[in-house]
Amino acid sequence: MIKFLGVIFIIICGAGIGAKASGDLKKRSDMCLCVKTFLSELSILMKYSGDTLFNLISELAERGSISKLTFLSDVINSMLDGTNFPYSWKKALSNDKNLCPELKELLFTLGESLGTSDIDGQLVSIERAAKELLVIHENALSIYRKKGKLYRSIGILGGMTAALLLC
Repeated sequence: MIKFLGVIFIIICGAGIGAKASGDLKKRSDMCLCVKTFLSELSILMKYSGDTLFNLISELAERGSISKLTFLSDVINSMLDGTNFPYSWKKALSNDKNLCPELKELLFTLGESLGTSDIDGQLVSIERAAKELLVIHENALSIYRKKGKLYRSIGILGGMTAALLLC
């Protein structure tokens, strides 16, 4: 009986590992959508309120639609301590473990142009970042569709194989 429970446990562990790997791919795609929402809302706020960058990011950080972007609160806290925006932005992005390298690079580039030109120039930068984000999102979604099911299947099969080898 204990041997049977051990075999079932090993299979379940393999399935869990596969589901985790698949979930990581899904999370990557979801983060792209969250960044897309951030860029869209930043663009709208910038265009119609004309407020300071600190106030815009503070307002966006409070919105539930982009709550997954935890680096925004780090940017605000750093700026409250007197650090300038570009350094706060880079530091917060560097410390964020939720963003994939492609999204970090996109946001690093965007941060270099925010606050350095007039509103029209910043809006152009946001629009360019949104176009680049579309490619990143399509790539992440494609990888999830191709490999997500594969990872789940391999997890189950790996668990079964390990169970058979241990029997």
